[in-house]
Amino acid sequence: MSQARQVSKYVLAWGLWALTSTLGVLVWFWPVRDAISSIAAAATMGARQGTPAQQFQVPLTLNAVDRFSVLALGALSVLMVVAVEHYYRTGVEQRQLFRRFVQVTAIESGVLFVALAIQATYQGVLGLFTAWSVWLPTGVLAVTVILSWVLTRMPKDPSSV
Repeated sequence: MSQARQVSKYVLAWGLWALTSTLGVLVWFWPVRDAISSIAAAATMGARQGTPAQQFQVPLTLNAVDRFSVLALGALSVLMVVAVEHYYRTGVEQRQLFRRFVQVTAIESGVLFVALAIQATYQGVLGLFTAWSVWLPTGVLAVTVILSWVLTRMPKDPSSV
């Protein structure tokens, strides 16, 4: 019975790993990439009204930033997937799986909040401000705060449970 219980814990760890990895990759390639593109677009705004040479460089710069961000975020995604799998697998051995899941999810939601806040700021500068520009980052911030609070309430030592 103990062997079956141990196997089920590892299956749960791998399921949580698949969920965390999927959400992490989505966060990297949706809002973080958009935030990087927003920063690049804001940095090249002045060049759009500049000399013809500066105007010529704007699309090339934005394209380079986009391509290198895909490359960098792809490499970071692979590292994240591998690191989280190891982190969860060792968490099963140390009886810390749920604590580690909450911790990784809080970090992911914090990264998502920062990316959404950058996008909302950029949209506000452009005058494209909507209610969703406030509600979505605020909701993600609330989730991050709640997960962080839950993490502080979880025991650090599994033997104290």
